[in-house]
Amino acid sequence: EDRPEWMGQVDFASLKIKVIASIVAISAIELLKSFVNLSILLKTGGDTPAIWSEADQAIAWKVGIHVCLVITGLLFAYMDNISERTHALKHSANAEH
Repeated sequence: EDRPEWMGQVDFASLKIKVIASIVAISAIELLKSFVNLSILLKTGGDTPAIWSEADQAIAWKVGIHVCLVITGLLFAYMDNISERTHALKHSANAEH
């Protein structure tokens, strides 16, 4: 057989969770890169510091997007958990009859 052993164990739900986890990890790396370069990003160039500079806004957007991705991943995992429990309950109810 040409298929690897793990391919038989991957279903749509687990693949969906793996993809969203990868996207969240990429977002976290980008956010970490922004925080590492924070001293460069926060230079305003003028004598009076801005309340919300462009760099501050960029980091705020990145944090917001990352939070949205994390929440989406958690909701996907929760929905899959509910789906699996419902499926298991249906099978146990059918087995009793």
